[in-house]
Amino acid sequence: PEIFRNSSLCSQADVILYMSSNDTMVAARFSELLHRWPGGKKSVHIAPNPGKQKGAMLALHMGFSQGWFDGYAWVIRMNPDVYIY
Repeated sequence: PEIFRNSSLCSQADVILYMSSNDTMVAARFSELLHRWPGGKKSVHIAPNPGKQKGAMLALHMGFSQGWFDGYAWVIRMNPDVYIY
């Protein structure tokens, strides 16, 4: 989207998408959308959904234990319905 191309922060941001879903079609669609992101590194990690709270905790656990966040000074965890301006 245009908003991401016009924002220097967004256009240079790395994005790690962790999605817990049992629906492979939905996961494939999110992967496709992420690859439209205008810049930065992009990675997609998909796992079965263990439930609401467990899924939220698992995302951060996987990120730290698998080294996805290594080399970053800060990480923002977002939900699909949260926007940061």
